[in-house]
Order: sequence, then structure tokens, then C-alpha cells
Amino acid sequence: MEKMTLARVAALIGSGAYTDHPDTVVEGLSADSRSVSRGSLFIPLVGARFDGHDYIDSAYASGAAAAITHKSYSGDCPTVKVYDTMSALTALAAGYRASFSPIVTGITGSVGKTTTKELTAAVMSRKYTTHKTQGNKNNEIGLPLTLMQLESRHGAAVIEMGMSDFGEISRLSRLARPDIAVITNVGTSHIEFLGSREGIARAKSEIAEGMTEGSDIIIPSDEPLLKGRKEFQKLKIHTFGLENADYTAQNVRLYDDGSEFDICFEGGSVKACLRYAGRHNVLNALAAFAAGISAGVAPLDAAQGLYDSAPEGVRQRIYTSGGYRIYSDCYNANPESVKVALDVLGDWKGRRIAVLGDMLELGDYSEKAHREVGVYAAGKADILVVCGGMRGVTASGAAEGGMSAEKIFTTDSEAAASLLKELSREGDMILFKGSRGMKMEKITDEFLGEATNE
Repeated sequence: MEKMTLARVAALIGSGAYTDHPDTVVEGLSADSRSVSRGSLFIPLVGARFDGHDYIDSAYASGAAAAITHKSYSGDCPTVKVYDTMSALTALAAGYRASFSPIVTGITGSVGKTTTKELTAAVMSRKYTTHKTQGNKNNEIGLPLTLMQLESRHGAAVIEMGMSDFGEISRLSRLARPDIAVITNVGTSHIEFLGSREGIARAKSEIAEGMTEGSDIIIPSDEPLLKGRKEFQKLKIHTFGLENADYTAQNVRLYDDGSEFDICFEGGSVKACLRYAGRHNVLNALAAFAAGISAGVAPLDAAQGLYDSAPEGVRQRIYTSGGYRIYSDCYNANPESVKVALDVLGDWKGRRIAVLGDMLELGDYSEKAHREVGVYAAGKADILVVCGGMRGVTASGAAEGGMSAEKIFTTDSEAAASLLKELSREGDMILFKGSRGMKMEKITDEFLGEATNE
């Protein structure tokens, strides 16, 4: 966040916001008193089990220059008084966003939005100083905080938008005001709250509500639920896919740690190399490339940007450790993302082990989804290890899919690493995949620790 006075902060928030310290200058915004930077503005949010107002003095002692508050405060920290801090955060971010004019790309979808965000940011960075969503700050708290990190030097911003119910993407889009939108796909994530894939498509399509007429939207060519939607009538529609699309990939060559392919589009074709494994990431790259072209990035630069990006943390990392080929994709899981991870595993030439945890937030669809994943895993893995409350259902699905009983193992998370050490051998490729709440990365670390220390 660029420097501004508390008078400016109050003016951007509006709705009766006022301060007794109009000339106090702040730079940076934080909603966590444990990570405030010197001179920043602290905004105490209120949740079911916490109240950030209890930490205003702590934030001030740690270097915050001021705080926003909707409660009575008599300490030393300069404040801006508001009716509600959450509403104030949204209003402040909206006003601050309006002060800048970067090319904003909004990205949503059931699967692949974070990878597509990273690829798109790398593409945009070939031409512009680019700001992007950090971590999982893609909701109604995280997105305003992301917008508050914009600076005048940014020529582009790539904003990820997540949701769990109707109306959320609409609110996020109206706040971010994207010039370009990408919908990666329509899957089953959050179907517990949205009822059906049609409901999910409708919720994702809300991204158009914050866009002006003539803006670009990029959608998958093979998703009938996104075709002919009235929400897109005012927009320029571009499609991506492996065929019958504005942006296609030809001569695709898949490797265990990436791919090579030709991107074909109306202006010609370019060769692309990707450091993310799997055919699904070729599609994510096509969407990112299309966004770059819409933003004026030259095709060759856009292709270079795709190569510049690489997996980080617990997302889609493929590496060698302890004599094993490890595929760690532990950030989140739904049926679509598990299946594409299994596709990558299935391409491995050696022995293949899938370690699968539960997929959460699937509601009434959960049992069917876990059974389907089990059936799918039977055709992709040589050994299946499942943990979590739905492990029996997944294992039953694998048996239905033709996997023999001696290759299917159920366990709890605490014992998974030890079991896996007994089952594995040097040269195996091992996939670790499950919802964030399953903490599959802990199993990965424990397994590799045992393998290294034997």
C-alpha cells in the first residue's frame, strides 16, 4: 500500500468514518497483529472466536502507525472510527483500487485457478510490473488485502477469486473490476453449498458482473455449461482447449516433470515448455497465454513467461528424494483435481503408488465422489494407500475398478508414513493428494524422514 494520511483513509471508507489524527501517515495494511509492518495500518476484524480489537495495543507496540476500529478505544494508537471494520475494509479496498489503472485479470474456477494465476502472472511479468494474489488470499478478506498492496508501479494485477456460495464471486469481481477474466473449469468443488454443476457454473459466471462491456473473458471450449450464458453477452469471449478453440495445444509431449507443446491461435503458433506436469496444466497454460495476449503481451514473451513459472510449496511439486519420485499435491482436493493428479501418476514408467486422503466439503456427494476416485485410481496406480474417514469408500471403489485386494491399503494418517515405508521401494513414484485439512504434507515429510534415516 502506498503512503496515505488517515484523512485519506477515512475519505476512502466514507459512511461516516472519521479520525482525530488526520495527518498521521500509514503505509501498508494488516489484519493480523502478529505480522504488522512498521508504519502500517491495522484493521481488527471480528470472527466467531476472535476479536481483533483486543490486539490494537499489541499491533501499535509492534510498529503499526494507526488502526481502524468500530469499538470504543482509549489507548495511544491513532485510529479511524468506522461503523464496522469488515465493511470498512471492503470500502477502503474499493476506493484504493479505483486510484490505480493496472490491467487486472480475475481468475476463478473449480480446479487449477492458483496454478493458472501463477502462470498468468509470469506471462504478464514479461511486459508489466505485475502484482498477484499471494497464498490463499482469494476470499472476501484476502482479496481486499491483496488490492491494498497495489502500487502505481504496477501495470498489471492477477487476482484469484475463490468462493463457497452464490454472490461471493459477484462481490469480489465488483471490487477487483477485472479487465480480463478466466474461468478455468466447472467441477464439483463446493457442490455441498451450490447444489449442482449448473449452480457452480452460475456462481463462477458471476465474475462478469464486475467487468465493463467489451472486456475479455476466457473460458474452456469443452464446457457446455459456460456456453451461451447471458452473463457473457457484453463481453468478448475467447476459448481454450485441446481442440476446437481459439487457443489450442498441438504436438503435446508430456514428461513426468512438465511438457512441451505448440500453442496455436489466430495470430500463428509458438512453442511452449511448461514445468508443471500433466495434460491439465497444458490447459491452464493455454488460459494464461490467452490472458497475456488479451493484455498485449507478445506471443513469444507469453510463451517464455509460461516457462518462467514453476510449482512451489505443497502444490503439484514433482521431485526426487530418498530414491523416490515424489509428486506432492497437498493443498486441496476434489474429484477433478485428484483424477488429473492420478493421470500424471499413471504416465510414470515405473511402479506407481497413490496415497490419497479425504476430499472435504462435498456434502451429500461425498460418498459417490470418493467411490469414483477409487475406481479411477485402480487404473492409474499399482498400489493404493487411503486414509481419512472416507477411506473405506475409496478402497471399495478401487476394488470395483479391478484393483486386487492385496494392493489396496487403508490406514489412519498417523500410521500412513510407516505403512508406506514398508510398501515402497527405490524408483517408485508416489503421489500424495488430499484436501488441506488432511495435512498430507505431514505424511510426505514423515515418510521421507523415515526413508532417509533408515
